[in-house]
Amino acid sequence: MEVDGQISGGKLSRVQIKQLGDELGRSFVSIALQEARALTVDLGRYTLPLGLKANDGNALKKKIRQDIMRIFPSIDDGDIGAVRIYGLLEAKSPDDARAFWTAHKSGDREEMENVLAKRIAGVPKRMNRAVHKAARRGKYGRVPHDAIAYAVVNARTRESYIRKAQKNAGMAKAGWLGAGRGLGGRVRRGGGRSGGTSEVFPAWVRKAGARRKLGSASVTGGRGRLRIILRNSVRHAEEALPVGLQAVAENAAQARFVQSLLKAKAYSVNKARRKMRAS
Repeated sequence: MEVDGQISGGKLSRVQIKQLGDELGRSFVSIALQEARALTVDLGRYTLPLGLKANDGNALKKKIRQDIMRIFPSIDDGDIGAVRIYGLLEAKSPDDARAFWTAHKSGDREEMENVLAKRIAGVPKRMNRAVHKAARRGKYGRVPHDAIAYAVVNARTRESYIRKAQKNAGMAKAGWLGAGRGLGGRVRRGGGRSGGTSEVFPAWVRKAGARRKLGSASVTGGRGRLRIILRNSVRHAEEALPVGLQAVAENAAQARFVQSLLKAKAYSVNKARRKMRAS
């Protein structure tokens, strides 16, 4: 996914822009990159699940757990797991599916295990990463609610698999963090040449983007006109970012950029006036 934007100095001439940079010690390019970095933060915030707080990460991890449990149920999952296992068994042997359900309702765990282990063949008992990946055919890379279970697994083994999968929570957001870093400086709150002083992307997003390149950026042009392209290479990034919210983020970035130029120009004018008064 790409966000491609043309940035210009508006009515300011190239000479004015250069003078502005000389007097402020900051160039037009510096201001543009500042707001482009801020845009990556907004794009990350509006990428589903919405938000960049610790609790937002916890909510996403909960959904990942639910996805995995849909296709890899265990007899320890209670009624919900039993329903999923029943659906898996019914396609192979309706009689054994009914026997399993009867054992579940009576709380006979031994008979439940007996049905799965001895009375029916062809039911996978291991998790398969490729199956999990293929099952993520729903919106935003989720496993849909109507997904058919694939294997009946050990709950403890599944928990280990879930913890590993949860480490990837926030990859679509981490793609925008990668794009911001591709602009140079730090993607932090507060603006400025280095991007500010306080972390914006939380730890669960930074971990998802660690040791992999999920985003990048390119800048062409110079002085009073730039083209900045932000790239998020995560497969479901475009689907995870609603078009309307993307437009909100881009419009806000443009407005901030104009305001930054106006503030810089006003500072330059006031500085010149102070010099005249002093002389």
